[in-house]
Amino acid sequence: MTNHISDILPCEIKTSACRSFETISSGLCLFFGIAVLLHVKRHSSGRPLFRGRANGTYYGEDFIEPAETGTPSDLIPVKVAITIAGDTITFDYTGTARQVRGGINCPFSVTCNSTWFTVKAITDPAIPINQGCYRPVKIVAPKGGILNCTFPASVVSGNTETSPRVIGMLLTALAQAIPDRVIAQSYDSACSAIISGPDLDAARRRAMRRASAAFMDVHAGGMGARPTQDGVNGIRVYVGDTGSQSVEQTEQAFPLVIEEWSLVADTGGTGEWRGGNTARRIYRVGYDEATLSIACERGRVAPAGLFGGGGGSLFTASVHSPDGTTRAVPAKGSSEIVHAGDRVVVQPAGSGGYGDPHRRDPERVRADVLDGYVSREVARALYGVALTDDLAVDAGTTATLRRTAAV
Repeated sequence: MTNHISDILPCEIKTSACRSFETISSGLCLFFGIAVLLHVKRHSSGRPLFRGRANGTYYGEDFIEPAETGTPSDLIPVKVAITIAGDTITFDYTGTARQVRGGINCPFSVTCNSTWFTVKAITDPAIPINQGCYRPVKIVAPKGGILNCTFPASVVSGNTETSPRVIGMLLTALAQAIPDRVIAQSYDSACSAIISGPDLDAARRRAMRRASAAFMDVHAGGMGARPTQDGVNGIRVYVGDTGSQSVEQTEQAFPLVIEEWSLVADTGGTGEWRGGNTARRIYRVGYDEATLSIACERGRVAPAGLFGGGGGSLFTASVHSPDGTTRAVPAKGSSEIVHAGDRVVVQPAGSGGYGDPHRRDPERVRADVLDGYVSREVARALYGVALTDDLAVDAGTTATLRRTAAV
């Protein structure tokens, strides 16, 4: 009964919201008249947001990663030419690869969503989303390409993996025109892991009314550094509304124990503003036997920094067995068999930094070391910040390191 109510309640809430909108909009029609409302509806609130920006065409390119096995085996190029001309902005994806057999293709609607998301992110966040916001935006994506695929193309990872990679590419390209409105590249992925198999716990089988247990989790990585702030550690980015599974709920409902959920030092790119570090999860398997599948990005193409900022770390995953053996798990195309006692480690990519790391305030670097975000070795080698034994900034050595790096 509880599950039934939890399924119905969101529908009731949405229906109630629609009825409220009907009442309000009817009142507006009576008060202002339909002609006025139609005129307002056609108003393009987004147009003035591009005025004063650098007119011109800006190019971007990135690569979507294929599955470890299957076709194609090479990195798959995505390209864009962004033209800002007065009040309009055009995104032309001509030159992007044709659709492929793997599930990374995007329907045109998903490509539009990624594009519109980017436009909304770089403009005024106070403007409510409406048709007028997107009237100045033109989108060109050749039919039959991975960003405008046709039947019977597989699209499941196009929604969760390719879409955020497109957003990352667009933000990087737009950095040429509006460097004050974009961030460095993030981990750009839902980074899903599925562990499924028979549940041998009789009490849990009865309580959950199932014979098998299919666990799915999305993982938080690093968000890229911003023009005047660091990136965010261990966070879901861009489109989507899901978060990582609760540790307590996972361990109650599935034959799994989450042994670790931690931030990983040095996975965010260096910069005047540091990229966000990723978060690592370690699952101890309680299934007698289960199948592990992962769909993630950035196993081969690391998130890039901006304006001298360093790149973030790559995605990694592995299975550690009780006998001491370790198996690497690819970002896509995996189907690994795991057993009781195995430990599954999932670590999404980090993120890029923004600006020259030697311009970062040494006290900020010191704070990063104290917080465990940056190691002392990276602080010295890449930021040019030397610390004393009691972790104070060694001003003299720091000045020398940075002066030497500038030569």
